[in-house]
Amino acid sequence: MRITPSGPLLIGATVAAGSELLRVNGIIYCDNPVAFSVHRAGVNFAVANATPTVIAFTNEAFDTNNSFNTGTSRFTPPAGKYALYGAISCAAGSAVDQATIVTAVYKNGVQEKSGNFATMSGPGNTGSHVSCIVEANGTDYFQLFVIHAGTGLPMTMTGAATDTYFQGNRIG
Repeated sequence: MRITPSGPLLIGATVAAGSELLRVNGIIYCDNPVAFSVHRAGVNFAVANATPTVIAFTNEAFDTNNSFNTGTSRFTPPAGKYALYGAISCAAGSAVDQATIVTAVYKNGVQEKSGNFATMSGPGNTGSHVSCIVEANGTDYFQLFVIHAGTGLPMTMTGAATDTYFQGNRIG
């Protein structure tokens, strides 16, 4: 390959022996971008009290690198740095007074980052979200969890794609 400063990019062109084939001052990404967005396709789900619960995402809006597995709800990307975003919302009428929910990103089964804590003051809608930057080594996996605390009663989360989702993209 030969790149000339003022000419076209020539692929498969021959160059003189000893010549530089490619010289770059800066970053070039030639691989496919890694990005995903998943949701529950409208299916509500229950969350028990005092038990961190992995959210089972059943529908991929997109997954550019096949890094998200809907069977395990795991995002297992190639090595790099990633921005991850997740949100949950309590279904209308299911909130329990003074119950608290929080979203969290888990890395390899261990809590990595927490989102905001949302405390209900009675029946109605509330939600929690998390955003973070993580580093993956190529075998690490990430999942979105919801944690519910405050009462012994389970809560119902909405499965609406606009309210409960997990997304991410490579940033470096």
